[in-house]
This record gives sequence, structure tokens and C-alpha cells, in this order.
Amino acid sequence: MTSPAEAVHGVVRVDYHQFRVADQTDPWNTEPAYNGLFATAPGQVVIYTGASSGQVNLAVQPLPGPPPPPDLDAWDEIADTTLEAPHGRARIDTMMTDPPPLPDLTQTGPGSYRLRIHARGRDTGPDSVAFEPVEDCLVQAWPAPPAPDTIHKHTDTYGHDLARSAQWRNQM
Repeated sequence: MTSPAEAVHGVVRVDYHQFRVADQTDPWNTEPAYNGLFATAPGQVVIYTGASSGQVNLAVQPLPGPPPPPDLDAWDEIADTTLEAPHGRARIDTMMTDPPPLPDLTQTGPGSYRLRIHARGRDTGPDSVAFEPVEDCLVQAWPAPPAPDTIHKHTDTYGHDLARSAQWRNQM
């Protein structure tokens, strides 16, 4: 377990309920979020927001090793996933605007990373246009071998609805 470095805070523009962590500028993944929080594809993790467009508060925290256990009381959703970063330049990316000036999440270069994604406030204004942020997201990243997704907390209604919709589409 690693002592956490300071998170860097900013605001990210979301469109179509999403922003992503991407190691390259490949086309956006449009796969459903089966866990209600994110969808993964080679070189990217798309993070789903309650707001359909607008602003979300975002903090990123690149770490040299695993963070302490997550604070389950502070967040509605928390899950870990793997990001393969062959270029070693994974950053926050947006669909319609320039990305915010936040640091790379892959501080040790190319390789496999774990991302811990935290979200809260997605039920505050689902499907809204957020002129002022009402949602918060924290993305932590550290070098680690690939591993299955881990759900630490899954409590918001928006995430449950999104996961249920994705599962239904998969059955068609």
C-alpha cells in the first residue's frame, strides 16, 4: 500500500454522459457500462456521468503503488479496473472540447495500470445539463498487473439503471 500523493483537482466537460481516461486518441468506446460506472476498451476507460453534458468536478491521483482502502462513506460508487497503456501517456480526454490541464495518470511509462474510479452525485441531476458541477469524480492510477474489475461500492440509482440497461441490450 502506498501513501497517497496529493490529488490534482479540476473540472471536466462531459458530453453524452461521459469522459474517458485514454492512452491514445483512438475512437471512443461505445460499449455499455455493464457495472454502471465505466466501460473498458484497449487503451481506454470510459467513465459514465449522471449529467448528460456540462461540468463535473474531477480529481486525478497518479500513485507509485496501490492506494489505501477506499473511503466507502464518502462516495456512491467505487470500482477498480485495468488500463493497458502501451504508450504510457494516459490522460483525461473529452469528447467535444479540449481536455482539462490535469497530469498524466501513467507516471511510470508504458504498461498495465489499475484505475480506482470514485463517483458521487450522479443521482443529483441525471440527464441534466450541468452548468455548475453537481457531481464529483476521483480517478486514482498505479502500475499493477491486469486483474478483474473490483466493485467496492455500487449504490447510486443512476449506476444501477445504466447497468440494467446494458445487460438488457446484451441479451438482444
